[in-house]
Amino acid sequence: MQDLLEHIPIEVIKIEAAAEQNNTAASQEKIYTAKRRYDRKVGAYTAGLISIEDLQVEKDRLDTLEEALIVKELKKTDYESIEAELKQIIGSILEAFETLPPETVKVFSFLRKLLL
Repeated sequence: MQDLLEHIPIEVIKIEAAAEQNNTAASQEKIYTAKRRYDRKVGAYTAGLISIEDLQVEKDRLDTLEEALIVKELKKTDYESIEAELKQIIGSILEAFETLPPETVKVFSFLRKLLL
């Protein structure tokens, strides 16, 4: 029954987590760039080069980007805790199999081989 652990794609979960971190870094870079662009617009408005409407459009764009990043962070899944929980569940299942009578274990082994 120990080979059940080999069929769970834990590596896929880790790869997805790494990709999520890269996406977060890219999103934060976009926010940083948008903030710098907004600061330049504030300077242009202060100098009388652009209207308040142009400044408000830039502020709205910045707010939208920040809200999108917050939503993304809220959706982020804690993959490590999922992995630990899966391992615990599988361990419990394996323990349960060890307490079963040998005949039942043979039936389950046969079914597992048949299905895999």
